[in-house]
Amino acid sequence: MIRRLAPLALLLLLPACKFKRQEAPAIYVPWEEGCTLGFEDPSLPTPEKRREGRIQVRVAEGLLDPDKAGLIKLTRSSMQVPPVRDFLRVEDGGVERLAEDGKRLAWILPKGFPDRVTQWNSADGKVAFRVLGPGAWENPAKVKGFLDPVGIWVEASGPDGRQRALLLRGLGEVEVLAWRDGAWVAVSRLVDMGMTDDRPPTK
Repeated sequence: MIRRLAPLALLLLLPACKFKRQEAPAIYVPWEEGCTLGFEDPSLPTPEKRREGRIQVRVAEGLLDPDKAGLIKLTRSSMQVPPVRDFLRVEDGGVERLAEDGKRLAWILPKGFPDRVTQWNSADGKVAFRVLGPGAWENPAKVKGFLDPVGIWVEASGPDGRQRALLLRGLGEVEVLAWRDGAWVAVSRLVDMGMTDDRPPTK
C-alpha cells in the first residue's frame, strides 16, 4: 500500500486536479505534475489530532505522456517528519517503487492491474493482495475537483492484519480501511486536492 504522509506549508493553490474516466489513463497513483493531495486518519479522536497527523503528497515530477511508461517523483511531508521523496515507475497498469539510483525496491501494483492481474504477493511473500472489484467513492470530506468517483477496491492480508484500499485513477488510495475488532474502520482518507507550484516567482 502506498504510505500516508502530511502537509507542506502555504503553497499557492491553483485549479484542482481533474480526471475524467474517458480521458484518464489507468494509472492508480497521482501522476500529474503539481497535483497535491492531503490525507487524514478519520479514526483519530479529534479534529486537532487529525490535522496534526495530516499527510501531504505532491507530484514533484510527473508524466509527460501518461499513455507511455514513465517515471514519477513524489514528495511527502507531515508535521511529524521531514519531507521524503518517492520515485515511482509506471507501466501497463503496474507501479514500482525505485531507489534514487533507479534500482527496483518493490512493486506497489503489478503490471496488468487491475484487469489481467487480480492477485499477487509482496516481494517477501508476507502480504497477499487481491482485487475485490469496482467501487464508487462517497467522498465523505467533500473534496472538490475530482470528476470520477469509480475506482478499484484492493485488499491486503498479512501478519499485521487486513486492509482495504479504494484506488482512483490519477489519485491512488483515496480511502483505506483497516479490520479492527470485527469491523472495517477508515484509517486514511483523501480530504484535500489541488494544484501547487513550488517554483519561485519570476520577475
